[in-house]
Amino acid sequence: MVESPTTDEVVDEAFWEGIIEEIGGLEVIAEKMRMFRRCIKRMNDERDALMETYPDKWVAMSEDGVVAVADDHKGVLAELDRKGIDRGDVFTELLDTNPPVMIL
Repeated sequence: MVESPTTDEVVDEAFWEGIIEEIGGLEVIAEKMRMFRRCIKRMNDERDALMETYPDKWVAMSEDGVVAVADDHKGVLAELDRKGIDRGDVFTELLDTNPPVMIL
């Protein structure tokens, strides 16, 4: 595992190359990003049905569908851990039926 630099150290190119190598290379990172976008798209595409089925619940969505549901964020993460699902392979979101009003 690549050691994190201290505040006194300069993070140089070798540090980032080590991080990229540890993850598996640029193509692995790019595929993880594409997969995550597919999870988000599926959540967005299915939002109306999910809101009816899981109102005010935290939902974890994989490319294959819903993989965990809980009352709070910690609960959905615990469910993912219990099932052995990598947290980085899903998109989690609160399906809030009464979101706060935001004035932009």
